Amino acid sequence: MKEVRRLAAFLKGEIKPDIVTLPNLMFMGSARVFREELKLPVVCELTGEDIFLDALAEPNRTQAREVIRRSVPYVSRFVATCDYYAIRWRRTWTSRASEST
Repeated sequence: MKEVRRLAAFLKGEIKPDIVTLPNLMFMGSARVFREELKLPVVCELTGEDIFLDALAEPNRTQAREVIRRSVPYVSRFVATCDYYAIRWRRTWTSRASEST
């Protein structure tokens, strides 16, 4: 997280973006830092991470999914690059969110 915080400080001081875009779910662990330190909307693209996540061995798969699940509140929007990813996202993460409440 040290490097993510350094990046956030650089962005805040030098670039001053209007929004932060995460290119895929693998960057979700940084969403909280960007949201809290930059006070900006965070958008995450859904681009096929399910293939990677599904291939992970346990306990890594569960740990990765937990990091993603915990980071969801810090993301303003998820943008799917196609209908397949939008549907997959809803099926995978919406059902898990309702199971945990």
